[in-house]
Amino acid sequence: MLNGAPAFDVIFGGGADPFTAEGRPDKRNLIGELQALGYRYVKTATELKGLHHGQPTIGLFKGSAMPAPGSNGITTAADVNMDVAYDKLKMERPASEPVANLGTFTDQPMLELMTEKAIEILSSSFSQSPFILMVEATSIDKQSHPNQAAGTIWDTIEMDKAGGVARAWAAKRTAKGTLVVVTADHDQSMHIIL
Repeated sequence: MLNGAPAFDVIFGGGADPFTAEGRPDKRNLIGELQALGYRYVKTATELKGLHHGQPTIGLFKGSAMPAPGSNGITTAADVNMDVAYDKLKMERPASEPVANLGTFTDQPMLELMTEKAIEILSSSFSQSPFILMVEATSIDKQSHPNQAAGTIWDTIEMDKAGGVARAWAAKRTAKGTLVVVTADHDQSMHIIL
């Protein structure tokens, strides 16, 4: 929130728990508060694919079965990051890597779908203003820390596809001034050399 109002028009990702009353120390239901302000709420890739018009939207595609705040009063008790592309694609991980556990969140969108829908919403008639969209492939980093190559490589591919969605949209624009920047936040011990 910024000055008591949402500071965004679209937010997509995992992390449903801190938006629920059960997952917050202050017991606020941020999903309900955003819906009361006119935001759509979607929970699956199927619901996200079905969006065809612009309206402020929140999409939270992973949470825990029993949300609870963390003992530090800031985080949540469970890790509710979205699963990596490799696992969302239901590919079998190498024996040296942990087995995927999607739980009940088996319909998580790929990064390129979230990018496509965010651009569609932000560039629609409800918002004639210029916009900034930040797309992050956070799991490249999270898979690199334990040297899980399958997750790192497939999330890099997923990020490349999301970048392709943004570049294709920018290429079709008749107005000048659309900038697409792709960068890394830092290096990891595992490198992908092409």
